[in-house]
Amino acid sequence: MNAPVSRRIGSVILFSAALFVWGCSAVSPAVQFYTLSAIQPGPADKMASDLKVVVGPVRLPGYLDRPQMVFRTGKNKIQMVEYHRWADSLKENITWGLAENIGILLKSDHVSMYPRETADHPDYQVFINIRQFDGWFGKRVRIGAYWTVRVSGHPSMTPSRQEKTIVEEPVDGKTHQDMVAAFSRAIETLSRDIAGVILAMDRQNRS
Repeated sequence: MNAPVSRRIGSVILFSAALFVWGCSAVSPAVQFYTLSAIQPGPADKMASDLKVVVGPVRLPGYLDRPQMVFRTGKNKIQMVEYHRWADSLKENITWGLAENIGILLKSDHVSMYPRETADHPDYQVFINIRQFDGWFGKRVRIGAYWTVRVSGHPSMTPSRQEKTIVEEPVDGKTHQDMVAAFSRAIETLSRDIAGVILAMDRQNRS
């Protein structure tokens, strides 16, 4: 093969490779990662309680238990958003958000996440079954959860309370970050419901 032909073939190969790289970068935006946010403690939120609480296990429908964010686009249709993902598993993210919030609401440093941080001899354990974790992009989010608070290791006390929380939050904007903020507010409402039941059970059990 003569030199001019060889140079032309080499140029074509280099040009094709450049087009391929450019094409990949053009159609593959950077993945964005998100986490739920927790309640920010105020100056009066001194951690003075000795309540020991384990949060979890948390159960999720299978279609939600994935890295990609999932939104509702119709009654029987969902969309998985490939380039907007949870930084951790959604189940872990929800467990963390609930544990952080409940700890602040109970004013206790002894609220742990199941299973990796489970406290020794907890007073209460919270079991959460998330039935809905739905978002309509730019409109609203809805969380539906059945949950149980159980007393641990004290058979003479009120053994358990079974409750249900359904909460909707509007979305204040048109971005994925706005959706995550709305989910965080909904998790805060669920946390307040759970913390309220724990406090009521504890008052009853101590009286």
